[in-house]
Amino acid sequence: MTLNIAIPLEEKTKFVGPAKFIGNLPSYQYYTDLSTPVQVVVENLKNTPELPGLLLRRDSVYIGVLSRLKIFEWLGRPFGVELFFKKPISHLSTELDLSGEIYPHDMPISTAIQKALTRSVELMYEPIVVSFGGDDLRLLDMNVLLLAQSAQLTNANVVIEKQVEIGKVLSSSLELPKVLPLILEQMDSIIPYSRAAILLYRNNQMEFAASRGYPENVNMDEARVLVNDNGVFNQIIQLRQITTVDDVSSRDDWQHIPNTPQTRSWLGVPLVHNDEVLGMLSISRLEIAPFTPDQVETSASFAGQAAVALGNAKLYERNQLFTHELEMRVQERTQELQKAYHKLEILDKNKSDFIKISSHEIKTPMTVVTGYAQMLHHNKSLAPEDREIVKSLNEGMKRLVGVVNTMLDVARLDTKEMQLDFRKMDMHDLITDIIDELAPSMLERQISYKIKNLDEMPKFRGDRDALKKAFYHVIVNAIKYTPDLGKIRITGNMPGMRDSKVIESSLQITVSDTGIGIDPAEHELIFDRFYQTGKVMLHSSGKTKFKGGGSGLGLAVARGIIDAHGGQIWVESSGQDEAALPGSSFHVILPIREKDKE
Repeated sequence: MTLNIAIPLEEKTKFVGPAKFIGNLPSYQYYTDLSTPVQVVVENLKNTPELPGLLLRRDSVYIGVLSRLKIFEWLGRPFGVELFFKKPISHLSTELDLSGEIYPHDMPISTAIQKALTRSVELMYEPIVVSFGGDDLRLLDMNVLLLAQSAQLTNANVVIEKQVEIGKVLSSSLELPKVLPLILEQMDSIIPYSRAAILLYRNNQMEFAASRGYPENVNMDEARVLVNDNGVFNQIIQLRQITTVDDVSSRDDWQHIPNTPQTRSWLGVPLVHNDEVLGMLSISRLEIAPFTPDQVETSASFAGQAAVALGNAKLYERNQLFTHELEMRVQERTQELQKAYHKLEILDKNKSDFIKISSHEIKTPMTVVTGYAQMLHHNKSLAPEDREIVKSLNEGMKRLVGVVNTMLDVARLDTKEMQLDFRKMDMHDLITDIIDELAPSMLERQISYKIKNLDEMPKFRGDRDALKKAFYHVIVNAIKYTPDLGKIRITGNMPGMRDSKVIESSLQITVSDTGIGIDPAEHELIFDRFYQTGKVMLHSSGKTKFKGGGSGLGLAVARGIIDAHGGQIWVESSGQDEAALPGSSFHVILPIREKDKE
């Protein structure tokens, strides 16, 4: 009978920080041959409660594992003790599963947990066999493995919580004097250190942006660290490598900050943001205590957050400077625009005054010329050729009077001097009068027209003379941009609607044509004063000639009059095309007031 019980290695029985490999965990060695009585095994298990089971050997060769749980479970069955207690362990091993997968001692805890939990349900909490090389096999309690993983997760959660906390601060503030010291303070609870600092790289040297743990009598704002070509700091800045030094006294290139205790173990992590090295994170210990791989990994994570803070602060600083410069320029341009706007207001007023005065001044000689022209027109002694001259003179003066009156209308609308005389009126009669006046021109160009639904519209209150001018300009515009043999349609509808907004108790009149259409980009511009589509110098003369010239004031006057009535006017057209002739539709909405219905 061979019995061998080994207590775990002392250096493995105590956790120092989070365990990383299963070889760091306490494991036990209990070998026995198949000839060992069950009674002896049970006594050993009772006297050594930490043992998770035993390793079976046959002729000094490992053949399997029996767990404490399975042994006591089997012996607790009816007649179990009587049958097996005094017999060799080989009798019991034939009843139990001896399988046991062997894990290498350097297997990470996370991997061991994953493999162990994929075992069958019967083996889920059985001990794990760990190999330390050769014949050195040991048993690891599954519960110990689970506790180790829990410790790892707890430590990882603490690090994550610290990083989340710092992340919240970073996202809420761009003031580095507040943010960077907080990073060092939070890091102290994860990575023990004597002093730490965040240094910025500038002009081949590094300056302290934040520090913790340095003597109060040392002005860290004036401290500098040179980046030599072959020094340890050059390795961090130029090669972007995390560097650990177990004992700085072994390095000739170490730069000591005057009036501070001598550093022994040190860790340097580059601060990289958007592929730019901004500086480094420096962590020091006054005693020789090398940094572990886990601590290096954690410090790299903190350095990443510090780099983001530094990068954002630099961007914020540039944005602040740009914003300040932009505000100054905007302020200067605003003042210039205010001066220019003031000048434009004066020029606009002077223009309106000039139009008004000029129109009045022109009307006086026009009246004289018109009077004499009419006298000559009625003189029956004139020769036929002279009568044609007088006729052309009268027509020209009539057009000139129309232009002057339109200019006066624009001036009155600009200065809000147009007085409207609201009286009950009929839209059908108004449109018919305009069509009768323009019928000869349409007949000459063989343009047909159709009036629909206007006779069904109710009477309403408005200034008949003003509205006649407005619709006159709209219809003349339709004639002017419709080629010969075209069509014009004038339709009435109730209620009016635009942009899905219904104007209650209103009239809608639509003037449609089969003309060349209007570019959508010009749908609003055509209502501006003096605006004309196409090249002005290419327009033919004549008020109703195809693409005939004009003052560019007609639609502006129309909109001003419609607005003065509380209505709306707009145009719809898919585009301008002299070949396809998409046409245009001018829509006018006029409100019907309550007293209009009386």
